[in-house]
Amino acid sequence: MEQIVDWNSFVAYFEEIATKHKDINSFCFGTLEKKQAFTKSDIVYPCLWLEIPDFQPEGDGVFTRCTSAFTISTSAEKGDYEAENAALKLCSEIGLQVVSKMRKDSHDLNEEDEPFLEFNTSDADLESGIMIGVDNEHGYRVQFTIRINDLICYKQDKWDL
Repeated sequence: MEQIVDWNSFVAYFEEIATKHKDINSFCFGTLEKKQAFTKSDIVYPCLWLEIPDFQPEGDGVFTRCTSAFTISTSAEKGDYEAENAALKLCSEIGLQVVSKMRKDSHDLNEEDEPFLEFNTSDADLESGIMIGVDNEHGYRVQFTIRINDLICYKQDKWDL
């Protein structure tokens, strides 16, 4: 697992989680409009949809606080309350597994010389949701905050000085 240092590595981290988790079949990143367009395609559920992150530099800029969210969703037959409840249960379990993976990575990788990320499970909020749409999606949205390093390091090669 690579260190999160920029936009691309942030997205790649969650895409790798989605790829490696046995119950997640699709990954989507972007705005709600992109998610809705993605939903109308041939998505394979359950899906991890990662929202666009917000970055806030801290102190001297060595660390950056990153706030984002992901949603684990799956489809259920509309009006089949057992299927809808099963979908919510599955998505909550997967969401908690993703949170536990973030926690594990925070502990494991921060033992190396260069911290990967700082994450505390109390910085994650899980909320259920029914995203009625073409696929009658049900799922859990997890909003989280992580601290990452090196995001705003000065790069001399980016300047004509």
